[in-house]
Amino acid sequence: MAGIHAHVPGRPRRGGHRQHLRETSQSSGTGLVKVHLANIEALGCGTIAWDAEANQILPHIHVAVGLKQHSADGYTSHLLAANVQFLTELLIVEVSAPAMRRPANRPLQRALLTFGE
Repeated sequence: MAGIHAHVPGRPRRGGHRQHLRETSQSSGTGLVKVHLANIEALGCGTIAWDAEANQILPHIHVAVGLKQHSADGYTSHLLAANVQFLTELLIVEVSAPAMRRPANRPLQRALLTFGE
């Protein structure tokens, strides 16, 4: 993937080339911040599960992104949002059984991947 504007959680950077990075909000107690990256190369994988309650798909994507101009400057985490200008490769493998669901787990404040009914 190229030309992505992505929001991923990452650790605050110290110095360096900040013109391509914008820290947007502090996460509660983890030391992680949401960052905005532009003009990046990305590699990712994840799952697309069905949410029967909301009647919609739930993508869960992990990415490793790097700033094109600074090849050693990278972030690895969950993709929170992205605008993709063009996609070079996409591979989808359908898993028909067991059924994959991602029900909300309110105490954990997360949707956990489960298999079966």
